[in-house]
Amino acid sequence: MTNAELMVEARTIGLVDIPQRRTELALQILLANSEATGIAIGAGILDVHDKGYGFLRPPGGASSDDDIYVPNGLLRKSGMRQGDFIVGPVRLVNGRDIEFARRRPRFEQLTVGHPDKQLTLETAPNKLNSRVIDIIAPIGKGQRALIVAPPKAGKTVI
Repeated sequence: MTNAELMVEARTIGLVDIPQRRTELALQILLANSEATGIAIGAGILDVHDKGYGFLRPPGGASSDDDIYVPNGLLRKSGMRQGDFIVGPVRLVNGRDIEFARRRPRFEQLTVGHPDKQLTLETAPNKLNSRVIDIIAPIGKGQRALIVAPPKAGKTVI
C-alpha cells in the first residue's frame, strides 16, 4: 500500500492520532484491525541470542514479560536477522486460543490451596517403613516430598 492508501485506511478505521512514519502507521492499522477481528498481533525488534532463538522486544530493547519468543527454525526458514522489525499474528499460547491466555490469572494472583486429605502410604500393618512416615511426617494430597538419606541407606526401598 502507498502512504496515501494507508492514510485513507487510518481515517476509515477512525484512528485519532495518525503517525507520520509509515511503519508506525501500518502498525497502528494492524493493531486496530486485530482488535476488531480478535486476532492478536505481535510486533517488535528481533533480538537473536547466541543459541539461535530470538525474542521480539519493544523498541528500546529492554527485556520484559511481554517479549515474544521466536524459535530457531523460524529464524532460519524466514531469514530474519538481528534488529529486524517484525509484525505478525500470534496464533496459539500453550496450545490454546489467545483469548484464554488473556483471561487466565497471573501466578501471583492465584489462591493458595492447602492439602486437606492425607495420602496414606501404609499398605499392610507389618510394613513399618511406610507406617513410620505416616505417623512422623504425614504427606497431604498435592504436596511434594523429598526423601533425604546418605548413600546406600535404602531410599529406593521406601
